[in-house]
Amino acid sequence: MCVLKGAVLFGHNPSYIKSRIMRFSYGVKTSLPFDERKFDRKHLVVMDGEERCDNIFSVIVFKDESVDAGTKIKRSYFTPYKHQDKMDFMIYISDDFNPAYVDDESCNLLCKPTITFTDTCEETRWVDVEYVFGNTEIGITAVDRNSGKEINATFNLIEPYQQT
Repeated sequence: MCVLKGAVLFGHNPSYIKSRIMRFSYGVKTSLPFDERKFDRKHLVVMDGEERCDNIFSVIVFKDESVDAGTKIKRSYFTPYKHQDKMDFMIYISDDFNPAYVDDESCNLLCKPTITFTDTCEETRWVDVEYVFGNTEIGITAVDRNSGKEINATFNLIEPYQQT
């Protein structure tokens, strides 16, 4: 009865929920300069002439973390290649608190929003991303610093995750 009453109250006024405990760790696939002391050699790749560690799970929020409704988390990412015409934000979830790599057994791809660039360039291209957590959805806004182009996406957190 309590669950039913809570669902009805939330349906009428979502502001009743002040915070959420995250069921998963959420992160994005990224790469960093390769360091033998830190990274597994199987993730070594060469990007534009530089040795990098790929498939790193870069945590946005941790499993079991209490997140206030509407919490905004900002990150910046850059393109690893010259003349890149798009950038995928591969967002993963994990049952582990702090997974190392997105190909760990506990990780699953949640979504892959993409920002496309109308013009390519020689320089590193930066994209500013804002994640909004703590509601029934994750909100994502990504902005290309060069052009100002923006993408927006939302992903439901209520439905159980299903691997497709």
